[in-house]
Amino acid sequence: MIKRSKTLKMKKSKNVEDQQVSERTINETSDTITSLQSEVASFETKGSLDANEEIKKAHTRVHELEKQMKKHLMELQLYNHFKEALETRSKGLEKKRLNLNPTLHDFQKVTVAQKKKTVKAEIQRRI
Repeated sequence: MIKRSKTLKMKKSKNVEDQQVSERTINETSDTITSLQSEVASFETKGSLDANEEIKKAHTRVHELEKQMKKHLMELQLYNHFKEALETRSKGLEKKRLNLNPTLHDFQKVTVAQKKKTVKAEIQRRI
């Protein structure tokens, strides 16, 4: 039961790390999009022929980055749902463990009592 708890804790910490990485990636992507949009505005003001091509490239890059950002947002949502499911399962298992501990203790008492009776009966049989 302890190993399972440690495993769940390790999974939770990995999910938190993954979530932080995804959030950082989203922030970086958002910053890059903002930067590229600024570049587009800069090229539009220059009005040169090369600027039009650069604008097309920048728009394409913005579109790609927006796709990546959507993907990362979806991954983050999946991690959050997975984290919630693990937490719910962990709480349920903890409740079960707490409910089973007294039962196990009772069984152990019964087993010890039965062993004592068996030993006494064996001693009396030998006598």
